[in-house]
Amino acid sequence: RNVKDAFWRSFVQCREDVVGIDSSIIHNPTTWQSSGHLDGFSDPMVDCKETKLRYRADQLFASPVVLEEDGSTVGYVCVLEANDEDMVKDAKKQAKRLLKEKDLKGSKIQAFQFRDLTEIDEDVMAQVPSPGSGKPTLTM
Repeated sequence: RNVKDAFWRSFVQCREDVVGIDSSIIHNPTTWQSSGHLDGFSDPMVDCKETKLRYRADQLFASPVVLEEDGSTVGYVCVLEANDEDMVKDAKKQAKRLLKEKDLKGSKIQAFQFRDLTEIDEDVMAQVPSPGSGKPTLTM
């Protein structure tokens, strides 16, 4: 904020030949049209009821934790968008904790099948843990 205020003071208020305007709201209507803002542009948001953190749904990825031995799903993991290596690393930590809670410590699991939260139905969403709390407290 201080940098923005210093810029504004130096380049707008101290000069007589410059007029300041907020150009973020002044655009040709075709710009708004082509960017998708007029035709239902939206960023679905997901809230964690426990931590009060808010995430963009397309930046959270969930995967079922599926046991190799019988193919049963024991729960879900949820990670923030990152490179593949970091996402798998975070998911493995969560899966390890989940398996311990379910008394399945040491069980082998299948590879993660990540999908962003915009692709997940409500029944699954109720089981997906928040990255902030580790509990299924996310709401769209």
